Amino acid sequence: MLSLLSFLLFFYDESCAACHRQGEELVRHRECVQKQSFYAVDVRRQPEYARQWRVYFTPTLIYFDGQSYHRAEGLMLGQDLRRFLRCY
Repeated sequence: MLSLLSFLLFFYDESCAACHRQGEELVRHRECVQKQSFYAVDVRRQPEYARQWRVYFTPTLIYFDGQSYHRAEGLMLGQDLRRFLRCY
């Protein structure tokens, strides 16, 4: 388990079009993403992490804000992504 104040895990699959779009959206909102440690996890290359975090769909975002975990499965865009990352 990671021991950081806050982090964002982005689980993706290279063959997933929605994952590529999610990656673009994370770059677009990099000011929100850069507020915590960020890790991108390819579920095919690192299946042990997908199992550990119980990731069954891609894209999946898991955000730890220092107190609790928040999970989003599927493509998250714009203001929904900003709200998820607590970036106001």
